[in-house]
Amino acid sequence: MASLRRRRTDGVEQPAAKPGMILREDNGVSTLQPVHPRLPKRLEGKPLPKITAAQVAEHSTVEDCWIIIDERAYDITSFILAHPGGVGPVLNMAGKDASDVFANYHSARVTRTMLPAYLVGEVTDIVVEPHVADFRNLRQEMLCEGLFETNYVFYAKLCTWMVSLFICSVALSIGAIGGGAMWARLPDGPFGRLVEKRPQYTPCCLQRCRA
Repeated sequence: MASLRRRRTDGVEQPAAKPGMILREDNGVSTLQPVHPRLPKRLEGKPLPKITAAQVAEHSTVEDCWIIIDERAYDITSFILAHPGGVGPVLNMAGKDASDVFANYHSARVTRTMLPAYLVGEVTDIVVEPHVADFRNLRQEMLCEGLFETNYVFYAKLCTWMVSLFICSVALSIGAIGGGAMWARLPDGPFGRLVEKRPQYTPCCLQRCRA
């Protein structure tokens, strides 16, 4: 990722990606994270089992679900029914390389804390197509520019505007501001009594008919 700029458009210094590191979104901020999370204790100090993409593809059901993330295979069978986004999105990527989909919808915290428990091994024959590589480079550029970061000031301004709009609408309804009060338009209000006292006129044609 040597093409990454070191300084974002807002002037915040962002370290360039290093070997084995990648930019990910974490709690609304772009942070440099290891490509692969830590190994689970059961695999520490051991070489990772070698797996092919074809072997992963054999595990593509709800009862037996494996996915590939960053060239590593994970058996998420025990988690698939508990997935907050439902079974469908996970099953759609079962037995496939879900690296980009996973990165788009999950923060670095999920990668760091949840994936290690499901690690099976390393996938040795992943082929990254040129358009996929371009997409990943572009996403890294956007993360480096901070385009995925949450702007809390924007949401504070939005909430302030909506609260102000609500208060103004209530004030207009009860007549605290503006010309007409809601109570004046009710049957027991001044306008309602005025309507009741208004003379009732009968059209001339009806008067002649009654005569």
